[in-house]
Amino acid sequence: MAILNYSGKPQTNYYDVLPRRVGLFSQKVRTMNAINVAADLPKIAVLELDTASGNHTIVIEGVTLTVATGGSDAATATAIADAINAEYSVSGASGTAPAGIAIAARVVATVSSATVTITGKFPGDNFSISYSGTGGTLTTDGTGGSQVATETAAIPYGRLVGANAADAQTDRNTPPCRLPNSANTRIFGLAGGSAFVPYQDGILVPSYRRGDIVDILAQGVGTVELDSALTIKYGDAVYVRHTANGALTKLGAVSNASGTGLAQVTGARFESINYTVDGYLVADLALNLPA
Repeated sequence: MAILNYSGKPQTNYYDVLPRRVGLFSQKVRTMNAINVAADLPKIAVLELDTASGNHTIVIEGVTLTVATGGSDAATATAIADAINAEYSVSGASGTAPAGIAIAARVVATVSSATVTITGKFPGDNFSISYSGTGGTLTTDGTGGSQVATETAAIPYGRLVGANAADAQTDRNTPPCRLPNSANTRIFGLAGGSAFVPYQDGILVPSYRRGDIVDILAQGVGTVELDSALTIKYGDAVYVRHTANGALTKLGAVSNASGTGLAQVTGARFESINYTVDGYLVADLALNLPA
């Protein structure tokens, strides 16, 4: 989102933006770099049973499993979960798929009452799943029963970022960062770059992915995405979203009023009214961090 991107060096950098007209003061801007360390989330499908009669057929990555049951909903759910685990699941820590293991073998099923939750064992893996039978409803995070690849760990341009106390720093000059996920997340600044929509090697990249070096504006003025349709005034206080609240799900987006899932950012204020850029609800934000 239209903030200045000066350097790819993993350190804090100061720059003077020269005035464009006589009589204007130069503006000192400070940027920094950090590594996106947010974890990719595994894909999930949920099967809810409201009757246990008949056969329940589940197809994961083209592999078919049929469970014939006649017990209660809860007993049927347990039987289905056990069958999925026996057919598809693999042992080992999540995070890296064992060589030669098909995606169909990378799921694990858990059961709670009459609900079976099928979860990808390895973050970032996608799996297709379908269900046919009597009395079951399958819900996935995609369409048509297929899990859809999403950048769950991505940091979009124009969001505030920071780090938690538990985020370990492994590089001497480059701290970790993520979208805020707690009221205690320490805010570093505004993730951005040289244009509203960034390009890397000629390819459209609308966000920083896991492991990317994130360009962050710590002191200066940049364009920030708003939490919702808000009426912003110059000088308003700034609150950042760290926890979703109903339809308000954009972590790192900002508001000018307190509310559920929001925390005030000391060292920040709005420098403009609200406006729209390329369909995004935005405002100009002045930062002087750390406060």
